[in-house]
Amino acid sequence: LAMGNLSPRTVHMAAASGGEECQWLCSHLEMRDYFLYLAFSSGSRLFRVEGMPVGKKSAPTAWRNPTGKDDDADAARLWRCWAEGRTGFPLVDAAMAELLETGHCSNRVRQNAASVLTKDLTLDWRAGAEWFQFLLEDHCVAANWGNWLYFSGVGPDPKQRHFRTASQAMRYDPEGRYVRKWLRSLRGAEDGAEAAIR
Repeated sequence: LAMGNLSPRTVHMAAASGGEECQWLCSHLEMRDYFLYLAFSSGSRLFRVEGMPVGKKSAPTAWRNPTGKDDDADAARLWRCWAEGRTGFPLVDAAMAELLETGHCSNRVRQNAASVLTKDLTLDWRAGAEWFQFLLEDHCVAANWGNWLYFSGVGPDPKQRHFRTASQAMRYDPEGRYVRKWLRSLRGAEDGAEAAIR
């Protein structure tokens, strides 16, 4: 889709006729279209640190600079841990390992990675968007930056999203197969939920 080799309309028509189990794909294609229109209408405002909050009542987040230039050496260390898949959250670390190795990772693990970077580490969301832009083989500026706005809480919607990464792992990777595939340290672990959250 990002390269224009596949028409979103073709994918949407196939998914729409695929029954209930394919409806999530239609929803994601519609979000992609929304982010494309958002990017076209926003121009360079898409890349502002404060994002495009609409009707937000909470104080803006004090984003930490991941370069460490603001006398925050810990922010630079945390950034490296996140970017290299060494956060201690197996689902996020597996996502980053997969992304580094293949240039791909699922939307579910992208959401968890974004949540940890922005909600738990409070590092500048734009650094995460740029890192994904650099690594994603199927990168689309509008979809990537739009999703980062959305999950960091600075997009044009009022909802704050903070994923509970351990419970996400239990729900979407209950046997720990995904994390064991991408994390060498867990490859020998037994089947079961324990491998997904240690």
